[in-house]
Amino acid sequence: MTDRAIFDRLVFPRLSAVAEAGWTLPERKSWNRFSALVGLMPIMYGNWSEE
Repeated sequence: MTDRAIFDRLVFPRLSAVAEAGWTLPERKSWNRFSALVGLMPIMYGNWSEE
C-alpha cells in the first residue's frame, strides 16, 4: 500500500467493526445502533474527502 489516504479508507471502517464485535457486550450489540454510528466514522477518523 503506497497511499496513506487509501489505506485509511480501507482499514479504519474495518477496525470499527472489529472493535464493535470484540468490546460490545453481547446484550448491547445491535446492527441498527452500529449502522447509525457509521455516519460518524469519517468525522472520527478525519475527513477522507480532503485527500
